[in-house]
Amino acid sequence: MPRGVTTLTRERIVEAAASLANERGIERLTMRDLAAALGVGTMSIYYHLPDKQSVKEAVADFLWAEIAVPPKRLDWQTRMRAIATALRKVARRHPGLAALLLTRRYTGPEGLRAVEALLAAARDAGFEARGAVRCFRVLVGYVVGIAQAEVARSAVDLGASARWLKGSVAASRFPNLRAALAVAANRRFADQEFTFGLEILLEGFHRRARPRSR
Repeated sequence: MPRGVTTLTRERIVEAAASLANERGIERLTMRDLAAALGVGTMSIYYHLPDKQSVKEAVADFLWAEIAVPPKRLDWQTRMRAIATALRKVARRHPGLAALLLTRRYTGPEGLRAVEALLAAARDAGFEARGAVRCFRVLVGYVVGIAQAEVARSAVDLGASARWLKGSVAASRFPNLRAALAVAANRRFADQEFTFGLEILLEGFHRRARPRSR
């Protein structure tokens, strides 16, 4: 092999695909663009990943790999809270890829590991298999959805929007909206907002669960 040439591996392909897709969106990623970014022929990629669907699933697993699974000795709420918080960070860090966390099959080892951890936490709370699946989908949907909303809002001048509304909205007709403007324009409110919603979900799970008898 010529000096300076790096061996093409599945890991290199997935990392490159994640980088490109995060910039332009996963649906706009093509195998040709991926090959060009890696400096190889398209057929070289097919040797490792046979099609674009397999690339998507590999990238989704790449995202799940960034999430540390807390030890089982912790209570179920602490485990769910830790995974949800880590998942939000991943979705914010990779906005162009966040949808994969909702739409791709969990076929890779990292995705299966995280899914198993969340389902185990729900089962420990007292849910049967059907309820555990519901908890998983509701939790992941909430986390990824709010992370995407936060990223979208970060591209908007919330202060300017708030000032415009304050000057255009009559306080007598919309008193609650006027009172909320200062809070809504504060970007630091996002962390508190996320925690607020997450704790509501966990409290709801707790009320609906049937704790296992010891």
